[in-house]
Amino acid sequence: ACTAEEKIGAFLGLTGSIAQFAMQWTDYANLKHPYADFKKIPLGFGEKRTTFERLILIRILKPEKVRISCSKYVEHELGSFYTENPSVRIDELFADSNCRMPIIFVLSQGADPTEQIKAYAKEGKKRELGILSLGKEQEQKAEKELNESKKQGKWLLLQNCHLAKSFMPKLESLVARFEEEDPTLNPDFRLLLSSMPADYFPITVLQNGLKYTTEPPAGLKANMTRTYCDIRESEFEGCKKSRDWKLLLYGLSLFHAVVQERRKFGPLGWNVRYEFNETDLSTSKTMLYDFLETKEELSWDALSFITGQINYGGRVTDDWDRKLLMCLFHRFMNPAMLSSTNYAFTPQKSYILPDYKTLAEYSSVISKMQEHDEPDIFGMHDNADIAYETRRSDNLISSILQNQPKIRPKSAGKSNDEIVLELLTKFKETLPETLEKEKGLKEIFIANSSGKINSLST
Repeated sequence: ACTAEEKIGAFLGLTGSIAQFAMQWTDYANLKHPYADFKKIPLGFGEKRTTFERLILIRILKPEKVRISCSKYVEHELGSFYTENPSVRIDELFADSNCRMPIIFVLSQGADPTEQIKAYAKEGKKRELGILSLGKEQEQKAEKELNESKKQGKWLLLQNCHLAKSFMPKLESLVARFEEEDPTLNPDFRLLLSSMPADYFPITVLQNGLKYTTEPPAGLKANMTRTYCDIRESEFEGCKKSRDWKLLLYGLSLFHAVVQERRKFGPLGWNVRYEFNETDLSTSKTMLYDFLETKEELSWDALSFITGQINYGGRVTDDWDRKLLMCLFHRFMNPAMLSSTNYAFTPQKSYILPDYKTLAEYSSVISKMQEHDEPDIFGMHDNADIAYETRRSDNLISSILQNQPKIRPKSAGKSNDEIVLELLTKFKETLPETLEKEKGLKEIFIANSSGKINSLST
């Protein structure tokens, strides 16, 4: 506060105000959303400040709220488009593709688009999808599958291209032929590639392809949005026990989001960092659907064991983590969800189970979820969230400072820009003058008896 008051004129009198009205400033600092509630700053100190100056004030009073406040600042200045995570549906991706344009899925830890692709291929025209995981001694098989698929109009997914470095030059040449007038290329053919980031992945394939980054969504809202974007209307309405299916599907999706998001707390979240991914959720959804379709009465013990102990618990190696996982599962999947109204997932009732009939209504509820996740949904104390947000805020400020142009004082010598301009001037002085044909002697451009100009003239 003293530094801000000394170097920024807008904060003149800040330290005196804090000393004189300590209780009012403490109440403001304890607010959950200090950036949004800037009008509660004592003595109207916030109303006189610009939006950026409010960020500085929050950095002084609540360092752990800087990252969240920066997001609100960007939303206020540029719009929500720059703060919301867009969720692209697979059908939208394929609508923009064609037989000559490969679709490239850039993978990251905890994200796998295979189940989404398989589900979409089964819908509508029910396209034939071939899947081949690349690796040792798979190059010839991959080339054969590709040549057959493009003739028959099938879809081919080549997984884990980063594991087949020696095959990448061949893949580049095969894809290059798509651009030629290839009579064997069926219009219904689609080539799908999945790969972790790798410097040996063909540049031309990247340039000519449609790229889709499959990163695990950050935050419960983004996680739930992606899950429900991937759910088809036929899948959502297909179960005969419609209400039970929709309620438990929401609970299962929220459980999946929570176990993923607990990783952000580090050792406080899980003793071991587990890579839960979309396959765990997809398998659990299938099992839940089968239980409701085939059984007159849902067996909670069987559902708990298969989903908690096997599908998700199969990744868990620590005993305490396994106990925690099962506690979380029973919070989000239990009989009370079906019998009670306005079922709350947390004691503070900050997350309520919605009871609606259509997919659009559930999607609307998810779109209204708060951007910042309350720690109680994870079963964590507020201090755990403060430690996490402080670390994220410090990383944000550190990244901004590292990317800021380095400005030297005049006494330290010439700036980088001045040095570059001097070098350009020297290079320009050493270059010869441009030769222009119009200014040259016309005689030297006269063609000989063979109709050719002297080589020295050209």
